[in-house]
Amino acid sequence: MKRILRALCPLLALLLLFGACSVLNKSLEPTTTTTTTITTTTEATTAANTQTETESAAQANGQTSSSAATTTTTTTAPQTAQTALSYDPEDDAAEDGATVAKRITTSGTHTISGAVNGQILVLAQNVTLVLDGAVITCNNGSAILGKDGDGDASLQSLTVELRGKNTINGAKHGIAGKDELIITGSGSADITSVKDGLHAGDSLTIKGGTLNITAGSDGAECGNSDEGIGEISLAGGVVNITAGGGAGATAASTGGKGIKSGKDINISGGKFNISSVDDCVHANGSISMSNGSFVLASADDAMHADSDLTVNGGSIDVTKSYEGLEGTNISIGGGTIKIISSDDGINAAGGTNGATGGGWFGIDIFSGGDSGITISGGEVILYTASDGVDSNGTLDISGGTVAIFIDTSVSRDGDATDTESGGTIQPALYGSTSLSSGTKLAVGNIWSVTLEANVTSFCLILPGVVNGQSYTITANGATWLTTTATTTIQGMMGGGNAGGMGGRGGRPMH
Repeated sequence: MKRILRALCPLLALLLLFGACSVLNKSLEPTTTTTTTITTTTEATTAANTQTETESAAQANGQTSSSAATTTTTTTAPQTAQTALSYDPEDDAAEDGATVAKRITTSGTHTISGAVNGQILVLAQNVTLVLDGAVITCNNGSAILGKDGDGDASLQSLTVELRGKNTINGAKHGIAGKDELIITGSGSADITSVKDGLHAGDSLTIKGGTLNITAGSDGAECGNSDEGIGEISLAGGVVNITAGGGAGATAASTGGKGIKSGKDINISGGKFNISSVDDCVHANGSISMSNGSFVLASADDAMHADSDLTVNGGSIDVTKSYEGLEGTNISIGGGTIKIISSDDGINAAGGTNGATGGGWFGIDIFSGGDSGITISGGEVILYTASDGVDSNGTLDISGGTVAIFIDTSVSRDGDATDTESGGTIQPALYGSTSLSSGTKLAVGNIWSVTLEANVTSFCLILPGVVNGQSYTITANGATWLTTTATTTIQGMMGGGNAGGMGGRGGRPMH
């Protein structure tokens, strides 16, 4: 037996040596890494959060890959509460303490579906966040918050693409982008927020999707007027906003504007229905509109620009306002505008005055310098309880259709056209006989309208009307009155001026 064992020992030694070499060779082979598509389902006691994103396992492990395979992995883990980084684009309260349900730290496209309890915190520089049937609720911060992990010096772009029906509830803002925020897609989002529905630091663009926003403060806000930043571009989509409780609410210290920009607003498309306690559309710079449609109701101004307000297309339907359109310089070259206001229909302020009173919100600040109103095209119909077209500078109406209807029974004065620095208008037809809402008014075959408010006086500036000629105006088909066209800018009540006693809130006449 011993002889047999002695004979086997060399053989066993050879086998052990061969095994050791095999293990060594394996350790020297190139590393193979796997690029993994991970679908993570995070379960909480009341909701499930499904998130899909593509990550590199090789990058996660700090390895290099010579070959790759794609696999799908599903993991289940309890939700972990984390603390959001400080976010302060407007020097307001930071969001320390917000519960973070998902951190996005890599640029690219990320999809959120299902129920999410907590904040989606975007720390990467360039992210497209696809919301596809997501229900996001953050009870102690903004529902979606963009904050570039590289710091304030690095521009962050956050695009939110809507697919299907989504719901977003934020204890601060609904969706907040550090710098650039873009809303697009073919889906919808119902957004409820304590503060702003949409909030962006430098620029906000709405290109698509359907947004139903109920905001305690502003529906959509961008920028900071003190720093001269904040560009808003409205190019598409359907947006319904109730801000600050809506047009029927009383004044609120938290604001309540529909769409607010720290600088300029450019409108080239989209459909907007806004009810707000403060201005529906407000720019601390200028507003330029070439297309799109607006239905606006406000306890203050429907559209306000501290600087220029230009309308060359689209439609604006103001169902309630203190003043309809207001800016330092107002230019209308096209589109259709209908305004119901309890003060001026269109008001150009500025000049040496520099400011006028506001509806619920007191003083409006303008850019200063010369002011004026220019109307060269489009159709403008105004129902006011004060001045129709009121310029604290010049007034020039060279084209288009302008119909001004005033109910002086509830007004302090009632000048259809009012200017402090002179101007020119096309031939106008003036009259001062009472008519009731619902009456069909016609000027021969030239023009007709069905009144949407009670009227005690009017001014009609219509294409085809010739200066010095008389025209018969009918009401519901019966002759109402005959009037002669004139190019005189006049106050129909004979006593309107730019310095009356002021109305609600002590607002001076202007």
